[in-house]
Amino acid sequence: MTLSAARAFDRQDAPVQAIAAYENAIAAGEYDLAVLLDLVALYFTVLDPGYAAAKGVSGPLRDGGFPRLQELLGLAQAMYGRREEVEFWQLFSRERVLAQEIEPSQYLALIREDFLWPCLPLYVKSGGRDWVDEMTRLIRDADSATARGRLLLSYLPLREFPPRRE
Repeated sequence: MTLSAARAFDRQDAPVQAIAAYENAIAAGEYDLAVLLDLVALYFTVLDPGYAAAKGVSGPLRDGGFPRLQELLGLAQAMYGRREEVEFWQLFSRERVLAQEIEPSQYLALIREDFLWPCLPLYVKSGGRDWVDEMTRLIRDADSATARGRLLLSYLPLREFPPRRE
């Protein structure tokens, strides 16, 4: 399977097939940082029991998701050095999966003009009151057909976004 197959499965919201295809592409050396982070996002999403059940994700794949996610982040760091994108996913996954307390300052240190993902947990922690402009930009630029984009949108309230300012 090629990387193009992985991306196609990802866009079809077929996580089992997308994970297998991404893993094959990585094993064949057909990857960059974005590919690794796409696969990290897929593993992150299959950790949600409701999503996993709805998509037919097996126990072993789901149960191995967090360790594999950590391995991929280690590979990304080894291959590409210290990158805000990798550090964000390390923090965010530990906070959301392991319930570790992450200080807002740790996320703040990772924000760049061209990398706004650290605004997501800050937005959520504020109850949707802060970081609205950054979230609006992040959503506008996200590809909602991929696991990363769907993950981003899943954290938004069902009410109107962006919220009206009073």
